[in-house]
Amino acid sequence: MQRKGVEAKLVIAGHPDQYRKPDTDLCQLIAQARFWFDQLASGEAGSVKEIAEREKVFDTEITRVLPLAFLALEIVEDILNGRQPETLIVKGLKRLNPLPTDWHEQKKRLGYPD
Repeated sequence: MQRKGVEAKLVIAGHPDQYRKPDTDLCQLIAQARFWFDQLASGEAGSVKEIAEREKVFDTEITRVLPLAFLALEIVEDILNGRQPETLIVKGLKRLNPLPTDWHEQKKRLGYPD
């Protein structure tokens, strides 16, 4: 029951970094990786070179981004919700080579606490 003239306030406890806005550049990078992978897997694109020509980028750009389609689901979720480590930026993510297949190792290499 709310009394007349009394205002209810919500207090959220926690670390301020937990409530950052998602990094749109990181989100777009992840989406691009999945899109390109889906095109290759479905046969819509016949090769990395075909995608590169269509996108007007070097094929090395495509090959740097494609492995990100296999990021740990928890990492992708964190990126989409703005909860990734502050040190995780587009440039670093694109240069993670090779991308570990072990999800725990991915988190470790991307700066997540143990």
